[in-house]
Amino acid sequence: MTKGYWIPHLDVSDPEGYKAYMAATPAAHDKYGGRALVRGGTQQVVEGSSRSRNVLREFPDYATALACYRSAEYQRAKPLRLPHSVCDFVIIEGYDGAQPERPATQPAAAPRKGYWIAHVDVTEPEGYRRHGGVRQIWRTLPRARRPARGARGQGAWAHRRA
Repeated sequence: MTKGYWIPHLDVSDPEGYKAYMAATPAAHDKYGGRALVRGGTQQVVEGSSRSRNVLREFPDYATALACYRSAEYQRAKPLRLPHSVCDFVIIEGYDGAQPERPATQPAAAPRKGYWIAHVDVTEPEGYRRHGGVRQIWRTLPRARRPARGARGQGAWAHRRA
């Protein structure tokens, strides 16, 4: 079954006020099986822009990730975040398909995992696939899909780097 993910990107303006939100969210995360994969941590923006804090939380599936966000437990916590931060919040279905072959000479995995979180607006999917500069990256991303809203040519992917 394909997992579901929360990907909030935040700028926290009042860290002390934000602590109440952080204390209130475990009830929802525990009830719905949410597991933090990234909470803050060292980051380097290599393209585009980002917010100062990024979170990646994994759920058993996409429906559960949505249910957690819509739950009474999380909806009680959410107002505690709003006055203390600005947030872009994405809930996305994971990718459960085939992965590219890894070369035999690839180094052993590092003790801590790293994640790519790419937000890509694709206006011409076929042209994007053929673009030589992204050929290797494209192979590591899930196939282009329309978001649930039906917005043509837009999408975002969360890809875990092993």
